[in-house]
Amino acid sequence: MAAGSTFFFEQLSNLDNPFTGSNPEVFFYCIRSISKSLSRTIPKKWKSSSATTRVRIGWGMACSMLSCFAAWQVEIRRMKNLWRVGVGDHTVKPVAMTIFWLLPQFFLSGLMEGLVGGGLTDLIVHGVDDADDKVMARYYGSHTNHFIIGIGKLITALSILALRQTWLEEKINLSRLDKNFRTLTFLTIATICYYLCAALYFYTKEDKSEECDQQSPSGTGSESEI
Repeated sequence: MAAGSTFFFEQLSNLDNPFTGSNPEVFFYCIRSISKSLSRTIPKKWKSSSATTRVRIGWGMACSMLSCFAAWQVEIRRMKNLWRVGVGDHTVKPVAMTIFWLLPQFFLSGLMEGLVGGGLTDLIVHGVDDADDKVMARYYGSHTNHFIIGIGKLITALSILALRQTWLEEKINLSRLDKNFRTLTFLTIATICYYLCAALYFYTKEDKSEECDQQSPSGTGSESEI
């Protein structure tokens, strides 16, 4: 999300806009908002399962990886166009490449935001049983999401400072955003692998707890053990 709010729009500002006089940023904000809304149209019965919620988060993380991969490939193509015409002045835009190349990464970014953001909140809510506590859990869960996003943006800002004069220059055409997106792609792949291991561990643990509940005559013994 941090990259989608910064580097994606930096790419956008250096591509051809076929709609003269329009503001393309608003259009892509709408695309991301629409895909975010679509990702939240999930049947209510699916939201009641913690296992399904973990699957939603996993799919959201996959969308994050695909979004970074799409941005990486678009940046490679943009740089090739730039080098092909031999642009020396970095204020000149590359040819034969429009802003619509960015549609997949913005759409996937919105899907990721809706699936992971809503999934994290639901996962926190599943951890409590009392109805009043569920309301409070949903309230604090949304704030937890904003806190996590803030950490991501802070890390992005620190990475920009660390990569200045190497991958990230003052002008995008002198930078290597393709290397930055490639790094993000492989980082998200590693994160997905870690998440799958953690999700499978807790899923197995829940299955064992359910088996203990079924084997217990009254269920009180298993509850006290839990």
